[in-house]
Amino acid sequence: MLAVMLGLAILVILYLNSGSREAAAPKLALVTATKLNCRTTPSPQAPVSGVAERGMTLVVEAQSGSWRRVRLDGAACWVSGDFLQPTGAS
Repeated sequence: MLAVMLGLAILVILYLNSGSREAAAPKLALVTATKLNCRTTPSPQAPVSGVAERGMTLVVEAQSGSWRRVRLDGAACWVSGDFLQPTGAS
């Protein structure tokens, strides 16, 4: 009985892990601040690694509290989500 249950569990796991899954579409956000500091970590005390300007569209990769990890000039950095507006496209 145990062998049958174990076999069924393995089949369920294999089924759930098989099949194609579409990659999630990236989340986009518009910069609303005139100039938005992009920091190395999600903290206002972290060093500034770049500056995004109003009107730029950034790809949001992750979130930590009110901070968003984005791509700026190909590099990951952190910005305050208070100065981002989600776009209709995601």
